[in-house]
Amino acid sequence: MQFIHLPKNRRPTSPGTILQKEFLEPLGLSVEQFAEEMKLPLSQLTELIHEQRPLTPDLAERLAERLGTTAAF
Repeated sequence: MQFIHLPKNRRPTSPGTILQKEFLEPLGLSVEQFAEEMKLPLSQLTELIHEQRPLTPDLAERLAERLGTTAAF
C-alpha cells in the first residue's frame, strides 16, 4: 500500500477552484456561460471562484445536480 504525503500547511482547495479546474475547463464552459445556464448572477460565480464568497448549501445542491456529483464535492 502506498501513502500520499501532503504538506501539513497546505490550504484545502477551494470549492470555486474545483468548480473551475475540474468541471468548467474540461467542459469547455466559461464562467459567463455557466452562470447564464444556471440562471445565476455572474458576480456570484466569479466571487466563488476567487474565494470572495462562500459556497452555500443551496448553491452546492444546484451545482451538484447540474454537474452530476454530490453537494459534498
